[in-house]
Amino acid sequence: MTSGSSDSQLTNRTEEDLAVLARGLTFTYSNARAPALRDLDLTIRKGSLSAVIGASEAGKSTLCVTMNGLAPGFVRGRLEGELFVLGSPAGESAVYEMASSVGMLLQDFEVQLFSTSAELEVAFGLENLGVPRDEMVPRVRAALEKVGLAGFDKRDPSTLSGGEKQRLALAAVLAMDPRLLVLDEPTSDLDPLGKRDVMTLAKSLKGEGRSVLVAEHETDELMDADSVLVLADGRRVLSGSPGEVFERPGRLLEHGVRPPQLARLRELLRLETMPRSIDEAAEAIRRSGRRPDRGRSESLPVPGIAAPSARPALKLSAVSHSYSGAGDAIENISLEIKEGEFTAVVGANGSGKTTMVKHLNGLLAPSRGVVEVRGTDTRETRLSTLSRHVGYVFQNPDHQIFSETVAEELAFGPRNAGLSEEETAGRSKRALAAVRMEGREEADPFALTKGERQRTALASVLVMEPGVIVMDEPTTGLDYAQQRQVMDLLAGLNSGGHTVIIVTHSLWLAAEYARRIVVMSGGRIVADGPARAVLGQAERLREWSLVPTPALALAERLGCRAITVEELVHCLGVGPDGRSRKAGV
Repeated sequence: MTSGSSDSQLTNRTEEDLAVLARGLTFTYSNARAPALRDLDLTIRKGSLSAVIGASEAGKSTLCVTMNGLAPGFVRGRLEGELFVLGSPAGESAVYEMASSVGMLLQDFEVQLFSTSAELEVAFGLENLGVPRDEMVPRVRAALEKVGLAGFDKRDPSTLSGGEKQRLALAAVLAMDPRLLVLDEPTSDLDPLGKRDVMTLAKSLKGEGRSVLVAEHETDELMDADSVLVLADGRRVLSGSPGEVFERPGRLLEHGVRPPQLARLRELLRLETMPRSIDEAAEAIRRSGRRPDRGRSESLPVPGIAAPSARPALKLSAVSHSYSGAGDAIENISLEIKEGEFTAVVGANGSGKTTMVKHLNGLLAPSRGVVEVRGTDTRETRLSTLSRHVGYVFQNPDHQIFSETVAEELAFGPRNAGLSEEETAGRSKRALAAVRMEGREEADPFALTKGERQRTALASVLVMEPGVIVMDEPTTGLDYAQQRQVMDLLAGLNSGGHTVIIVTHSLWLAAEYARRIVVMSGGRIVADGPARAVLGQAERLREWSLVPTPALALAERLGCRAITVEELVHCLGVGPDGRSRKAGV
């Protein structure tokens, strides 16, 4: 992918070589004050894997929906400039005309799911294309198998986990055999193994001669892309190969993008070249003459925020839960969370994480066993009372918000609790400030971006000022700056005495913020302990279908106990300025 090319350079590109060609592409949403895309020149080669990254509202999703005519076909607005997709003018072609050649996975993938079984979901597009039944059946099964959902044919999509739903939406797109595949944050709800599998699939589709465009917040999986475009305010700010773009972590941070861990490592260690794999990074460190220092490795600080008290806030005793008509989603779970702890619950999609944490505030009742909140059985307590002690933020904010304005959304809980309008207003103001949404009180929650909806849902919980906060995938749909804001907010609440429990697929995030890690697999707890003790077992993480971060994998290779990039650099005797340090200094 190139951007900012001159007209002569663009003209010299033969149409046969290009999947996408844009000149001066500008798109302005109806009633918007400013364009979402601004004068963008862009080329994407056929048979390439291209990535577009940037902060929320940088223009990534807008660029994606122009590719198949959704904008301006369904998403109203003014499209200016030229845009050719697979040789056709995208702005002039109807969505149905492009559907067979341009496959689209939307950022909000759940809006693409509406059938009563997985196989019917995948077959829907094929039925609309008039594919014969004898051809349709194997294509449906092949698509489900490609995304790791073999055997899910009869499953109701509503019973799937968030990550499984995302895989299903992708399968429905793949079944249509598109020549250009546009994936808008395709790994947002996937576990680490799922993220890797999707990118492996994208590379295999490229190998078949298809073109793939991926919009992402996560960058560690993009090292093998052919090209990377960084957008900010609808404009190009960086573009080139992964090595060219990622070797400038400072610029990435300026634009709300988390640099890949290997890029951060290169910067701190001042390595000569950008490593694109663990093998390359290990070899570069070896050539630099650096070795892990045992003394520095043994003196690493305890990760996480505050130390817990001895008093239990939550307790699960031999808890099992089965959904109607299915086996146990979680089985014989015993877990005690002490007040003041910061705990991360991790595990593969479908491992039972969300089912377990929904018991913590009474959203689910145990089929067997007992759940206690501060010593009280949740089955003997009203849900409205539990919500004052345990605040819960859903994985999908659309399952939680329902009011016409942000202000009404935040006021709902306090008013139901009988608080005065003055107290409600004060709490709402503090909650909005905490999630950086001041001035958005009159906004329609459903007109917000997914990241803004996530922050609105969090604010609606914070306004109740609960002692325990449970967040299911707190950083889904957020750019790096917003992820840090939310996690630093939780860290601050934890430092102030709140008990914090997060469900997350981001192992880097768990490593940097949590003191305790609970790993789930197959509906059971398979590991529970201090963050370093659990995350430092890279081989065991793989057994639990959790892919170690580059920092964890490299620490394993070098034989040190680090779980973050900064800790790894510390173990190698290098200070934050890149200079060598003696052990103990």
